[in-house]
Amino acid sequence: ILYEKKIPILAICRGMQLLQINDNRKLIPVRNHIKVEHELFDELNQKEKAIFTVNSFHSWGIDKKDLNDNFNSLLTHSDGTVEAILHKRFPCIGIMWHPERSSNDKYKSDIWLKNYLNRLIFNKQKTHELFK
Repeated sequence: ILYEKKIPILAICRGMQLLQINDNRKLIPVRNHIKVEHELFDELNQKEKAIFTVNSFHSWGIDKKDLNDNFNSLLTHSDGTVEAILHKRFPCIGIMWHPERSSNDKYKSDIWLKNYLNRLIFNKQKTHELFK
């Protein structure tokens, strides 16, 4: 219903996992993602250098090759798991870190998230336009 009404969704951690399994896609167990900080890499611009560090508190993740077909991968961990996703047609973004918790690069990760939310929600930009 949220998709049909185009109500914006921000799915955090388990919420992002639910977006994955909602269409019968699988999660995988991950190591070294609990009570740690780790670097994220920009999937869209294929940067080899990490763009910021986030906190991590999950033991299940999404392998890029198993990502739900309705989503694009935005950010990944060095182990290949997906850390941020964007729906291809609806204003829905998912992240695996907790923006309410602190991290060394909290300012950078907050700016990244605000930019996506502003473009999707306030500017009413279509998700496919973000990939041009």
